[in-house]
This record gives sequence, structure tokens and C-alpha cells, in this order.
Amino acid sequence: MLRNISARRAFPLLALAVVVLCPRADATTWRVANNGVDSPTCGTTADPCRSITQAIANASDGDRIVVGPGTYGDLNSDGILGNSPGEENSGVIGCMVCVNKSVTLISSDGAAETVIDARDVPNLSENVAITADNVKFGAAGQGFTVTNVLTLPDQENPTFGVTTSSDQVIIRGNRVMVEHSQGTITFIGISAANFPVNDNTVLIEGNQVMGWEQGIAAAGVNITVRQNTVQFNGLGLAIGPGTAKGNVATDNFIGIQTYDITAIVKENAILGNGTGILAPVNGTIQNNNIFGNGCGLDVAAFPAPTQVTATNNYWGAATGPGPAPANGVCGAEASVAVVIPFATHPFTVTLTGTP
Repeated sequence: MLRNISARRAFPLLALAVVVLCPRADATTWRVANNGVDSPTCGTTADPCRSITQAIANASDGDRIVVGPGTYGDLNSDGILGNSPGEENSGVIGCMVCVNKSVTLISSDGAAETVIDARDVPNLSENVAITADNVKFGAAGQGFTVTNVLTLPDQENPTFGVTTSSDQVIIRGNRVMVEHSQGTITFIGISAANFPVNDNTVLIEGNQVMGWEQGIAAAGVNITVRQNTVQFNGLGLAIGPGTAKGNVATDNFIGIQTYDITAIVKENAILGNGTGILAPVNGTIQNNNIFGNGCGLDVAAFPAPTQVTATNNYWGAATGPGPAPANGVCGAEASVAVVIPFATHPFTVTLTGTP
């Protein structure tokens, strides 16, 4: 399910980490709006830029960019960036919006009204790529809708919504979604997966991710995936080293999959998926609600892990894992799962700050 695409791209990533970004005292706020005009001097309230790319070019490290409501990307839908004034056109091969400075990038009106749309643009690997350290992309109530890029029927390379391989990054409050058209093939909605795994600190929080082969993929010792909703994906959350906490996974083929013995999956609601949790390796799976899935916990691997720790979870009934209405443990190696003690009442999972 998870492929090593490149050092910047795919794989799960999690861990309880605190991200602290300190703005400069003299930081400048740059403005972007649908009635703006790009220029080397744009970005004021009276003279906003039209494209996010131009505002990034004009900004300095530590600055803030505020994007007004509307659509950004390929404005005339001809599939060629730069053919129309104000289109995103970073000049970097592979990404439409390339965040290559240490900036805070937020919307003024929230994800529902602020769309970064790459659906008509072929020959891209990602819509938004965060390549600088110390970047905030979105905030609670101030995020973006980020679409897939256009993939053609004969295109073999996977595509991404938002990617980062950088340190001290926050991705928060965004809606990352796919429109399936023209044979669209997608890969990962939000990717913070690095090979080899490093100690970069990344927080992926309060996003809604829908329609991807993998919703969120994270792999790193200091990565936290927290309070996101993942829906209608092949795999909702892929977790390597790191922590997935307080997320809601529903209507995915697989809700959450662990990829490393240090993965921590706790306090999530994993409901109504084909498989709730797929655990081919040991990890820590605790204090989750796991019910309404076709299979609660699938331990299917070769070679099999010696043990999968899944204690103190609520399985849908006070009697623990088992037949309906509860979820149980399945897979060829189900006997290695440790599920006792189990919770007899469901946990409260409350989302805050989602789009």
C-alpha cells in the first residue's frame, strides 16, 4: 500500500511533538486576492497579489501571507500554468504552489471559500509542496481546499495534494480532496513521509482528507497526526514512526495502518471502514473506538509479528472484541494480538478546528 516514491513523498509519519514557530517582530503581512494583480511590489491591502506564488516571491522568511476567498491555480483551465495573468506559476517542476520560504500561509475566509485548484494541470506530482522549514500552511478556520492534480490515463507517476519533507512544519485546517475525472489516479492527500526516516518535527492537525489512495501518510519520529478526519480513501492513515491521536477514520477501505513498531495509535474513532486497523507490525494501539468495521483489527503479515498490542480499546460491546455488534480480530495471525484488558464503554472523541 505504501511505496517509497522519493525522499519527499510517501509514507506515514507520527509522533507527539510540539511545533513552535516564532514570528519576526518586524514580519510583514502580504495580501492575495481574486481581484489582485501580480507584480514585484504587490501584496498590500490596497494592491494585493493575484497569485499565491507571487506573494511568496515577494515575501521574506518569517512573513505572513493572507489569501482572500476565491480560486487559485490554472485560472483559464487550459492546463498550462502562466497562460493567463495571475495564475500560479512558480517555475518549479512538479508543484503548482511551492512554499520555498519560511512563511505562514493562511486564508482569510476558510477552506470552503479558498480553493487551490490543480485539477486541469497535467505533468505535476503535487499541488502544494512545502520545501522550506518553519512553515505554517493553514490554520483553524483559515485553511484551504487543495485538490488533486490532473493525471492522464497513461500517467504512471503518483500524485499528491500537499507534501513536505521539511522541519518545523504545521499543516492545519485544510480540506484536501479529489475530484475523480478523466481517469484520475491519485496517491496521497497529505504526505510527510521521508526516507530515510528523520527527526523532523511536523504537525498535521484538523484537516479533512477525502478520496485518495492514501489520505494521510506520515513517517518520522517527531510527527504528530492529530484530530483529522479521513474519509472515502483507500487507506485513511498510514503511520510509521510517530503518533496518530484523536483522528476520525470512516468509510475507508482500511482506516489506519501501522508500519513501524514505534507507531502509536491512540484515542481515535475508527468506524465504518472495511478494515479498522491493519497491523502487519507491532505498535501501540490503545484507547480507540473500533467498531462498525468489517474487521476491527487485521493482523495479516508475512513474516508475522510476534505480538500486536491492542489493549484498552472499545470494540463496540462491553464484552470486548467478538461477533456483531462488536468488532473482532481477524487475519491469519490473529492469535498474536493482545486485546485484554479492553474498554467496556466507548471513548469520547471530539474534533476541534476541522474545516
